[in-house]
Amino acid sequence: MQIQQAVGTTLTRTPATVQFLTDVVDELEASGFVADSLTRSGQTADLVAP
Repeated sequence: MQIQQAVGTTLTRTPATVQFLTDVVDELEASGFVADSLTRSGQTADLVAP
């Protein structure tokens, strides 16, 4: 099973904005937030992208 989610922005955003979004997603994955959210919704935490 795949749960396709994405975070995106326009091409005109500054590199700092793109880095911020990357950092936020990395932190959400590293903190376990994504895995916990999947578990709460009845999915398996192994769906978190490596």
